Amino acid sequence: MPMTYEIDLQKGEVIFTGTGTLTESEILDCVKAMRVDPALASGMPRLSDCTRVQILDISSAGFSSLIEHLQSTADPNGLAKNALVVSNTHGFGLGRMFSAMSEGQTDVELKVFYDLEEARSWLHAKPQA
Repeated sequence: MPMTYEIDLQKGEVIFTGTGTLTESEILDCVKAMRVDPALASGMPRLSDCTRVQILDISSAGFSSLIEHLQSTADPNGLAKNALVVSNTHGFGLGRMFSAMSEGQTDVELKVFYDLEEARSWLHAKPQA
């Protein structure tokens, strides 16, 4: 399966891992499975490691569908942080496009990174007062 998830209770985060060719239906199926997992805690940040994705097969309609799903499963306690880690400029551009499309439409904060540790640091940073 090109996309899987793991709930890491020690780190307090959800880790999605994508590989190979990744389709919008595979992404949505994985997110749906994560949302009903009893180990998922409210407000848990999500790290999507897409550094090994070679082809992302998703349309603008697919992005809209994912945004609708994110909104319908939004955390009732407020903003959820999501870090997307990619390995190339094409993935970075698609991630930024998705982030821009979702701004103002969901309570999900999405930031795109090239480095896993930088993404993890951002996910777990305390909000500045």
